[in-house]
Amino acid sequence: MNLPLYQRLNELICIRNTGPVEVLAEKLNISPRQVKYIIKKMRQDCEAPICFDNVRQSYVYTEKGRCDFKFRANNKEIVTEAIDEALKKYFSPLILAWCLLPDLIKEIAILTLAV
Repeated sequence: MNLPLYQRLNELICIRNTGPVEVLAEKLNISPRQVKYIIKKMRQDCEAPICFDNVRQSYVYTEKGRCDFKFRANNKEIVTEAIDEALKKYFSPLILAWCLLPDLIKEIAILTLAV
């Protein structure tokens, strides 16, 4: 596997500037047959959702994302959900303690006065 070649192809696909197979082959300095093979491998091995957009005359990803040996979608929802869960898990007890702190201080003061 020629990683710089795959990376360059990924960049061109991300910016939707590959052109048809013959043009892409020239950009990558390889044969059109090699281009087709690499795209096939990226689809199979990396699960990259690549298709040719006839309007743009370029290969494109059908989902927002990138390919780094395995296609990874840009899922803001997943990231947001993970952050929300972390905030709830770690900060909810602190917020609860902060809210109960005045009452706790009063109880401690009452107990110390009783002694």
